[in-house]
Amino acid sequence: MATLEKIRNRAGLLVIIIGLALLAFLMGDFLRQGTTLFRDSQMNAVVVDGEVVKINEYEARVNQAQELYRMQSGNNNLSDVEMNQLRNQVYTSIVSEHVLDAKTKQLGISVSPAEVFDLVQGDFISPVVMNSPLFVDGQTGVFDKVALLNFLKGIDPKQINSYGPAERDQALELRNIWIAMENNIHDFRLNEKYTNLISKAMVANKLEIEDYVAAGRTTADLALVSRAAMTAPDSIATVTDAALKAFYDGHKEAFKTDEGRTVDVVYATIAPSQADIDATFQDVETARRELIEGVNANDVISEFSDEQAFDAYLPLSFFRNAFFNSTLADELAAAEPGHVTDVNFSDNTYSVAKLLGTKVAPDSLLVRHILLQPGDAAIDSLFNAAKGGIEAFSNVAVNHSLDNRSGANGGELGWFTEFSAGRFISPEFRDAIFSATVGTPVKFTSQYGAHIFLIEKATAPVKKYNVAYVTKKATPSSRTIGDLYNEMNTFLTKNNNPVALDTAALVAGYQTLKDLPVYAMQPNLANSITNSRELVRWALNNKVGAISEVKECGDKYVIAVVKKVYPRGYVSLADAKEQIQPAVLNLAKIDAMYNQLKAGNYASLEAYSQAVDMPVDSINFVKFDTNRLEGVGFEPALNAAAAYAPLNTLTPVKGNNGVYLVNVISRNSDADTVTPEAARGLIETSRQAAVRARALQWIILRSDVEDTRVRFY
Repeated sequence: MATLEKIRNRAGLLVIIIGLALLAFLMGDFLRQGTTLFRDSQMNAVVVDGEVVKINEYEARVNQAQELYRMQSGNNNLSDVEMNQLRNQVYTSIVSEHVLDAKTKQLGISVSPAEVFDLVQGDFISPVVMNSPLFVDGQTGVFDKVALLNFLKGIDPKQINSYGPAERDQALELRNIWIAMENNIHDFRLNEKYTNLISKAMVANKLEIEDYVAAGRTTADLALVSRAAMTAPDSIATVTDAALKAFYDGHKEAFKTDEGRTVDVVYATIAPSQADIDATFQDVETARRELIEGVNANDVISEFSDEQAFDAYLPLSFFRNAFFNSTLADELAAAEPGHVTDVNFSDNTYSVAKLLGTKVAPDSLLVRHILLQPGDAAIDSLFNAAKGGIEAFSNVAVNHSLDNRSGANGGELGWFTEFSAGRFISPEFRDAIFSATVGTPVKFTSQYGAHIFLIEKATAPVKKYNVAYVTKKATPSSRTIGDLYNEMNTFLTKNNNPVALDTAALVAGYQTLKDLPVYAMQPNLANSITNSRELVRWALNNKVGAISEVKECGDKYVIAVVKKVYPRGYVSLADAKEQIQPAVLNLAKIDAMYNQLKAGNYASLEAYSQAVDMPVDSINFVKFDTNRLEGVGFEPALNAAAAYAPLNTLTPVKGNNGVYLVNVISRNSDADTVTPEAARGLIETSRQAAVRARALQWIILRSDVEDTRVRFY
């Protein structure tokens, strides 16, 4: 009984213990689930109004866009900047799609598969297809529907099944790209439907039309004195906190932002040391000695020069340009063949040149060309036929040349210099045409076939120079780069205080940049700090006071410090204050100037002109809808004065950019200029175009968009 009583007495405690154990079990499961959810959320790339796009889906879209870009541009090696632009374009497309889908579903707008088919193969093909380089004729630059249909036939599933493994893989890749393009066709049409629908709500009422007609029929001639706010001293106005807040509240959407940072940067430019410069000089000096000794010039250039050899006779003007040292060009102009210049130093670059030879000859030749199969039995007869003049040569080219592009144009290849010929045609062809006589066809055979060519015209003969040119820019050696990296790391170890880092950097001789804004979509910390996307990511994933490691960014070693964190939402008035201060000051100056103008009660334009030291100007034929006024720009208040201010009366006008004292000298009306029907069309067309251009961006701005791609890129 005593034991039973003890159990009863401790039952409450036992229940508590069991309850705690169960709670621990449940909480453990909950926490494990929470960890899983947290990890899952870490894979989000974009979230639009609660709709999540995972990183794998986003990367797939980027890969599709990348392949499409490569196919259309022929560029297989995208730079870091180009890749960042491509990722941002895909991000913008994803956001637009999600926002547009939500809005159009609410309105019952859709694009059916039949519509997409019609936009691909019907009478009104989508601009997405029409403007794609994949389906544009290479010669005419015009959309080629046959090319489109052949492309679609080649990626048909039944056709793909008939291919071999390699062809099948390529066709499947093309099919995936086409599916992405079809999605673009669908979205483009959906956006058209949505914006067209809402733009139709923009209509002109009767009173607007009457005003527009009256103003549109009237032109005015003005005399005025302008005083721009930018010419007035800042001391005439005071920017109040109330004015700053009013401006901020009135433009608040402009301060909506993704999560961002402000960073300070310490950097050192990776430049060649004196030892590097001396080593470069020694290389070019060695090249000079070998040129003097008669070593093959092309071999010397290949071993020592940053630039390739250009073995051609060229006019002196060719050597007076950005890539050739102009001092050497002047020396060569007065030299004899065989002369080797001294080594010249300019902009961290050493250069030396040898004059190999000179001649007097035309600089440029207009060439016609016929390409035939080698061993063609008709070569001799066609060559004889081509001797009959330009027209005869042209006929042979049109009817027999295997070069379809030039052949269709009578064999004309265009004008060639020896330099351009050396870049675009074979050396033997170049040498043959520049040793030929104008008007006399020549034939020869090369690895590409049998050739007949004709020099149709030649420019006047000039003195030309064949020059061997060695140029080498001093660049930082691996030792120089390593020493600078170690030096900055040592500096960072000794100065790891984020508050004092800027001052210490200046004392140490490093450069600084302060208050750089950093947001997810930008490719670099600043335009001058290239290849710094890694530091952008670092900044956005760190808190105030964090100091980065030393990072190599283009030609700089960089240290970044996070100074401020801007949460996603709206930049605060305190943080926006510096940005909006100039605009608010400008408005305050205009107010002050306008009050001064009215208080002055000037009797004439000349009196105000003398008071503000600005001339009296005139503007003629001003209409109410004239967009830009000569000498003034966009000032709607002046348009209103031109239309409605009393004639021959001094009228003070407050504009966007300054103040004006205006005298409307005359108004002329033309009753036939604008009809009510035309006015309605002009008003509605203008408004509807504005709505179509801005509608999607407007709803995106009002959507909840979270960009978390910076976790990955």
